[in-house]
Amino acid sequence: MQVKNKIIEQLDDDAKEFFYRLLNDDILVCRATTDIPDYKNTEKCGDSYLVYAPMVKQQPFCSGRVMPLYAYIPNMKDDAAYIAHLTVDQALHFLDCMKEQYEPKEVYDFLMEGHKNGTLWNIVEDKTLKEFIDEENDRRIEICELYQKGEWNSYVCSLYGIKEAHTCGVSYNERDLKAAMKHFAKYLRGADRAAFNKFMQSEAEM
Repeated sequence: MQVKNKIIEQLDDDAKEFFYRLLNDDILVCRATTDIPDYKNTEKCGDSYLVYAPMVKQQPFCSGRVMPLYAYIPNMKDDAAYIAHLTVDQALHFLDCMKEQYEPKEVYDFLMEGHKNGTLWNIVEDKTLKEFIDEENDRRIEICELYQKGEWNSYVCSLYGIKEAHTCGVSYNERDLKAAMKHFAKYLRGADRAAFNKFMQSEAEM
């Protein structure tokens, strides 16, 4: 189900489909005045224009952004779970902030259907695969899979200080965990590397 954006809906069908794809791919789409320099990235929209990935010469004529739904509700899955416990009136009040570009009742129906069917994702979610604590080097290690809008994005190795403030992270964007672990080891230094070596040794002994 595609939730309708009130601005994009002013376009003809072919242009609508194109601009929804741009929006879903996080490409910047702006509203623009009628005197914007007209290149291939502009499209007439009602009394104004839409422009995607505006060029430097076009930017002064841009008057606002066409917002993807995730811009209003980045924690879509969590917010839907929260809204499910509200009355319809309370939920529509919660969603009222987006009424300029989206119809709150349509968004509400979309969220409730997705919540019921388990098809919603937060814009960023992670799934922890492995954890390890090294008291000697004051490090806690987490190996996670990162998802963006439900699509697998990367493996991430995060290291945190147990007692002292410390954070370090390395990512690997190919779906090969063995190669990812080698990549993490290559880029870690000092206490991070020492803790990671102990982690890898414990994995080998399992």
